[in-house]
Amino acid sequence: MFDARRLKIAVFMGGLCGVACFLMGKYLYGLPLGASNLGFILLNRAMIGFAVGISNITTLTWSRHGALMGAVVGAIFAYADAMLGFSWVVIVSILCINPIFGIIIEFGTTVLFGARIKKT
Repeated sequence: MFDARRLKIAVFMGGLCGVACFLMGKYLYGLPLGASNLGFILLNRAMIGFAVGISNITTLTWSRHGALMGAVVGAIFAYADAMLGFSWVVIVSILCINPIFGIIIEFGTTVLFGARIKKT
């Protein structure tokens, strides 16, 4: 069974990471990002947060757990982008950056907010 507090914190952290990712891409790197890109980025990071929050894998350290959840969700979104016809650079970037965001989300959830995975 999952911990509702952990799930809420992880999804919140995912949302924060999504906003940060969008703002950095738009204003720091000057990418032409619009509202649809914001929605897709927020969905991606919130789904990583959801996967982190609902997962009950206790055999991994928090950093490996975050990287695994980010990689799994990232693979799904990279596949969706491939089906939509995005360039391979975008697809590879998604596959590389999502494990990092998974680690950031897991760090915030586990270390900063203290919402550790409860062993059942």
